[in-house]
Amino acid sequence: MGGFADDPLVSRMVHLLAENLGKLTPAEEIDFAVAALAIVAAEQKWYALMQLCLPLLGAVPETMRDDMPDMGDDELVRFLVFGHRISDAIHLKLYGREAVEERLREVQRPARRWNLPWTDRWVSTDTIREILAGIREAARAMPPSRRHAWTARQVHKRCAALNARMLDATDFQLIRHSMATGSQWVRLAKSSQHESVQIRIHYGAAYLSVALRVGSIAKTKRFFLPLWVGQMLSDEERPHIDRHFAISFVSTIVFNILMTLRERRPVEALLPSLQLLHARLLGDLFADPEVQREIEALGNYPTLAITAYGAFAQLPFAALHDGERYLAERFNVVQATPLFQADFKVGDIDYHAVVGGAPLANRAVRVLAGGENLHQIEHELDDLGRLASERGFDLAVGPVDGGAWTDGTLRWLLEGEGIALLSAHMRASVSNAASAFVVTPDGRALKLGPVISEGVGADLVVLASCHSSSQTDWLAPDESSVVSLMRSAGAGAVVSTLWPVEDYASRLYNGALVEALSAGASRAMAHGTAQRAVMRASATIGQLKSGERLAARAKAGGEIVDRRDTATPLGHPYYWAGLIFTGAWR
Repeated sequence: MGGFADDPLVSRMVHLLAENLGKLTPAEEIDFAVAALAIVAAEQKWYALMQLCLPLLGAVPETMRDDMPDMGDDELVRFLVFGHRISDAIHLKLYGREAVEERLREVQRPARRWNLPWTDRWVSTDTIREILAGIREAARAMPPSRRHAWTARQVHKRCAALNARMLDATDFQLIRHSMATGSQWVRLAKSSQHESVQIRIHYGAAYLSVALRVGSIAKTKRFFLPLWVGQMLSDEERPHIDRHFAISFVSTIVFNILMTLRERRPVEALLPSLQLLHARLLGDLFADPEVQREIEALGNYPTLAITAYGAFAQLPFAALHDGERYLAERFNVVQATPLFQADFKVGDIDYHAVVGGAPLANRAVRVLAGGENLHQIEHELDDLGRLASERGFDLAVGPVDGGAWTDGTLRWLLEGEGIALLSAHMRASVSNAASAFVVTPDGRALKLGPVISEGVGADLVVLASCHSSSQTDWLAPDESSVVSLMRSAGAGAVVSTLWPVEDYASRLYNGALVEALSAGASRAMAHGTAQRAVMRASATIGQLKSGERLAARAKAGGEIVDRRDTATPLGHPYYWAGLIFTGAWR
């Protein structure tokens, strides 16, 4: 405690709290104190508290800037990832601070008193302001001789307690997810164990466990998470490991993989992480002779249904690599995430994503396609028209009235049975998944939330758009995604994207998917077939929507790309792994 009070920055913060300096308003003094507390919290290992305070570092009064270190975008990205806010971190990395600054100042985290019901609540930087303002006012009534020491004790006591409550809430959120995917998963997985391979991944403050069910076999692998994390840390980082640090490192791994994929770095830069996760999560289980026999009994390309949550919900599992091949080269990979509501309500496992649901009965296709710089749309519609003629399924292209896109256009696409295919630009909202919107060909924004809330009747929705999963972060008040909203509203299954998929690759995927479905393939098989079709294809630079930029950047598969007629292999996971399947897979 003495070390806390003697720290120079603490002394400055305490002085601000205890004395009226005159040159700042009380509100400005508190803002500076909160920003200073962010650095103190890092030293004290109050990591949850630090996450609430850090965004204010860029907003302290100019008169106090010399007393505070500057926080660059890279540091802010690391802070967001450390706080399990992968979506926000990616948004900041891609679009800059101006795009997310308002949201960063509205950071919230859950807090609760461990094992005490009805103590859950959301806390924010405003909560810390209120604590510090209350201490400041109480300190001013004290004799000057006692003011500094008393203020330091109160800051330490109140802030340490709040940090503990936030850590408890993080643990509780993990348990909440586990409750939704625990015994319920075991019961559901048993019903489909002879048709699919079932995987459940659960991690908490101490352990990460992976359960497998296939045929008559059930296996579980469990390991100590901090020990695994510690093996990957530098000597400088290792002393900082605690329960929060360990589970946050999972977010760091997923973020690094997503950014490596989004930036289309060479495969050599990506494979070590994909192989590490495969080895840690799946390698030992798949190497078991009994498991191998049961998987072989399922035939070629069995369905692999992976139930995950938190940071892992944003991981493209199909791209995990066993040293010889990607998971998508061996399985049709289905991802099942819990369907949660806001306000700390316990969610449910995605039932049909585990048991498989009913087979696709109606193979009619409705298409809504268009948007600026989507140069493959015309060719994609030609492909679908040819398939409809050859395979004999109904094809309808909207908008049906030939006019501008409206909410009614989206309802037409989503409310009927069959396959609903959207090839257009989508944008994730900076506030919540329900505010994600489709960009119309004339540049307007159509929010998906109001249309989805009216019900989705499509047996399969294909959102071949930019980052159409629109995942919110798992410790956010609105923990959801466009996919979970659609599944809850009645969509049989959803194909969505974790990043903006290449226009030409999207065209290949959509064509191969519809062709496989029209031939009678299950939804999972059609999805896997389409991913493998893209993986094995090549395209000229002229066919790729970002061809000129790709030529300038120059490397694809280790070869220089410098001519528009050069064939570019599409085997890099950037082209196909971002398309993920969720929901009924039969």
